Amino acid sequence: MNKLPVTVLSGFLGAGKTTLLNHILHNKQGLKVAVIVNDMSEVNIDAQLVENENTLSRTEEKLVEMSNGCICCTLREDLMIEVEKLAKEQRFDYLVIESTGISEPIPVAQTFSFESEDGTIDLSRFSYVDTMVTVVDAFNFLKDFSSPEYLTDRNLTNIENDERTIVNLLTDQVEFANVILLNKTDLVSESQLSILNDIIKKLNPEAKINTTITLDGFIRPTEEVSVSYLLSTSIDSEVDGLGYAGRIFTGKRTNNYYIGYVNNFVSDNYNPDMGFVYQKDVMHHSPGGYAILRPKSLPFIRRWDPGIFANYYHDLKDFGTFQQANIYIFPIYMWFKDNSFFEASFTPIWQNINFNFSPLGIAIAQDRYHYTRYYLRYNTDRSKKLSASVSYDFGDFYNGKRKTVFGNLRYAPTPNIALSTSYEHNNIDGLGLQDESLKTDLYSVNLRLALNSRLQFNSFYQYNSFNDQGRLNLRFSWEYQPLSFIYLVFNDIVEDQFTPRVLDRQFISKITFLKQF
Repeated sequence: MNKLPVTVLSGFLGAGKTTLLNHILHNKQGLKVAVIVNDMSEVNIDAQLVENENTLSRTEEKLVEMSNGCICCTLREDLMIEVEKLAKEQRFDYLVIESTGISEPIPVAQTFSFESEDGTIDLSRFSYVDTMVTVVDAFNFLKDFSSPEYLTDRNLTNIENDERTIVNLLTDQVEFANVILLNKTDLVSESQLSILNDIIKKLNPEAKINTTITLDGFIRPTEEVSVSYLLSTSIDSEVDGLGYAGRIFTGKRTNNYYIGYVNNFVSDNYNPDMGFVYQKDVMHHSPGGYAILRPKSLPFIRRWDPGIFANYYHDLKDFGTFQQANIYIFPIYMWFKDNSFFEASFTPIWQNINFNFSPLGIAIAQDRYHYTRYYLRYNTDRSKKLSASVSYDFGDFYNGKRKTVFGNLRYAPTPNIALSTSYEHNNIDGLGLQDESLKTDLYSVNLRLALNSRLQFNSFYQYNSFNDQGRLNLRFSWEYQPLSFIYLVFNDIVEDQFTPRVLDRQFISKITFLKQF
């Protein structure tokens, strides 16, 4: 049995652990990740935030909520049981544990070397601690670190006879980490950041410290031309030199055409740890454009926008090392006088697969691939009471073939009511090293009821035959003042592929408030 590697996220309340967790799941590089979220309250707020970000796919990850306790003390037995269960499933490449803000990392790490007296629990046989990460709130750390307060003074603990001070807890969290992330550095001065770095290095001389600086802007020299940019650098204690990344866009739009160019780049040394990095050592070029035609000779066509966009990826360090490319060509992209729409396009694709790659669990051989995908799409006037859309995506897919059929029907008798249903079928043949075949069906139903533009109810149900999963989402929203909302959400997820059947239900409430001065 392969042992399950574990990363433990620690940090004081509000430091940004859940934000880091969401970024990890956004950039998991194809890994199947299990997540354990721990919170001291009866309702697991942190886990709800993770779910709300839509970063958890039930076919790839698993979320285990451990509430009303702390994994460093009262829930250690529960933690061991959950970790052992996840490790034995042998479905995950990694386990991430987000501990509560008052958790000490040492007892959590010790859990993985603990063996019960009767020998029934021994996590060292199934898992191991790979990384201990502590997120430091740069804005509040110096104030909290000099505070004489106990956790009980701020009502931060419900543990009986808890006599820990805030400074001792912060010290424990920093001293035991081997990766330390400085968050909210934009809210402190350079002198404060220097003092903070000195304190952390004294508490933990061996830890890795990471800091990022980002600049973004928008320029419009004329009404038709616009330029936007985002540049970011990272300073990492374990990397020699600065890392950098960015995005630059320039484009021109007139009544007759659009033309633009986008460039994205990420250096090999760029390491924000909490940033949106899908790949390192890469540069992406995307030039393209389209014409805007209103042909008088074809009176049934209101507008026709034929065009082409190219995407080319190569190593940033070695410009000559090709990664992948595609050309999206859409000769037919038109709106008719009855407001219906039709697209016919095709996309030649070139890919250099020189790494382990297994989409949908099907292993693809390392090789260079060239294939073409074709796409047809039509939809009726979506402003009508009854509207429909269909699409057909087909062609080669690496060394195999893939066909996708999609259909949607929408009925909206009034602006206050809308009911839609959709169906998607995927058929894959002769794919991968084993020439595997796969069929999946996805069914969805959505209902929207609105008393007015500010008071709405949405319900959504989806069934996926690939993993026998049914998902129900009910959401009530009220904009009680401009841009300020109250949300009530109910989630119900059922998976029949496991024994016993997995059932997950959640009720989430959220209030947002925005005030302009």
